[in-house]
Amino acid sequence: MSTLPTFSGLTPSSLARRYGTPLYAYDGDVIEDRFRQLESAFAGVSARIHYSVKALATGRVLELVRELGGRLDVVSVYEARMGLAAGFRPEEILFTTSHPSIDEILEAVDIGIGTVLGDLESVELYADRVGGRVPIGIRLRPDLSGDGMPDAARAWSADTLFGIPDRDLEEVVEMVAGGRLRVDGIHIHTGSALQGEAVFHAAARCLLEAASRFERIRYLDLGGGFRPDSDPRGPGPDLFSLGAWLAGELEQFYPEAKSRPEILLEPGRFLVAEAGCLVTRVTGIEERTGAERIACVDTGFHQFIRPRLYGAQHEVVNLSNPDGTPMRTRIFGCLCEADEMAKEDALPEVRTGDLLAFTSAGAYGACMASNYNGRPRPVEVLVRGGVARLARRRETMADILGPQL
Repeated sequence: MSTLPTFSGLTPSSLARRYGTPLYAYDGDVIEDRFRQLESAFAGVSARIHYSVKALATGRVLELVRELGGRLDVVSVYEARMGLAAGFRPEEILFTTSHPSIDEILEAVDIGIGTVLGDLESVELYADRVGGRVPIGIRLRPDLSGDGMPDAARAWSADTLFGIPDRDLEEVVEMVAGGRLRVDGIHIHTGSALQGEAVFHAAARCLLEAASRFERIRYLDLGGGFRPDSDPRGPGPDLFSLGAWLAGELEQFYPEAKSRPEILLEPGRFLVAEAGCLVTRVTGIEERTGAERIACVDTGFHQFIRPRLYGAQHEVVNLSNPDGTPMRTRIFGCLCEADEMAKEDALPEVRTGDLLAFTSAGAYGACMASNYNGRPRPVEVLVRGGVARLARRRETMADILGPQL
């Protein structure tokens, strides 16, 4: 079961009183702790951490990642420009994508960020328009259908669009041999399919074997997919075990340390999920038969879509009445929709005006918010070392109407 961050002694309730609700609050100390944990686990390979911006793109969070010594993984040139605005240099940003438009590819080259392409058509376009003057990385789709692989990994391997299949890599090798292309990195990202050591080992070996087919590989990118401890499926594999195993594999593939490529990791949810919570106020209560209570709140799936989109489960905490009588409670949002956000079997009694918090809401929460039903996006606050700083002000009607003609 997940718990609320400590926020350096500040409480989500005090933040809500100060900034209002709905409110996304992030604990910067938790983000730093997760960052250092990854650094320590993969210290044997001197892994470089590229934070996956799509998980939480708030500017102050990006600035914190930069202060910690991290770099960025982006999936669009728009995220890249957000990174530049947060103080990152172009060479600290890696653009990993599949099937981008040629305009976005050329814009990435113009910005000067590293580019990783994951489909043959895009690689062909790159070879024709850019050629070998600027090197690229290749995103590989490993075959995870072998014995010992989890069902989710098999399904991902069969259905994903992300990455060039092993069988098609020879075409890229031929482009390089013909002088049409320069490849300086190999990338793999299995995302949530990374559910155990067997998947990590299989993906990493595919990465190393693919790299051996090119003359000069500068980096090997193992992507992300590390689960936070609060994941309902249980924690992911032991990171220190993975780091030690990877160090041994690198020694076998690259006996001379000076010839080893850099190792890159792309954590997203692992860094920020447990650092954040969404605080909302109860706007009304409805009693139902069977000792069930309906609680309506001032947020909804327009601001927190994970439960609706993925069936994600997030612990709900009654901040105002933590010692109330446990009751079966369903929580509905404020949209003119079937907007059920959670179903709790034993939530302390909820009353109109109470503050509730959805925990582990730091990833894929605020960054996926919309103005559906004309409602403004929520305020965001970053707390670090006992100091709360506004990260994004609450939208106004002027913000919503501004782009309209």
